[in-house]
Amino acid sequence: SSSKGSSKGNRHPDWPEELCCQINGHIMKNPVVTAQGQHYEKETIELWLNTQGQVCPITGCPLTLADLTPSPALQQRIISWNIKKAMEVNASTFDDQDALYKF
Repeated sequence: SSSKGSSKGNRHPDWPEELCCQINGHIMKNPVVTAQGQHYEKETIELWLNTQGQVCPITGCPLTLADLTPSPALQQRIISWNIKKAMEVNASTFDDQDALYKF
């Protein structure tokens, strides 16, 4: 993995980088993309633009809310990843199938 973007310190090591907001490192729920290809959680980049000025936090280029485009394909990948992770957790919780039927 590359060392660029040290601002991603909040990203959990098991979280795929491409599913994480480039500002706070959290898994996105409502991803948006800039014309330059940066992905952000919609609420996070809106807060950034409203508090830090209308500039991209990664490239330093001018950026406005109108420049952000929803990314439904990425949102579907995030949903699929979340479902897969939930299934893994549930599978490990019920390793002992007999325990499901003990009352």
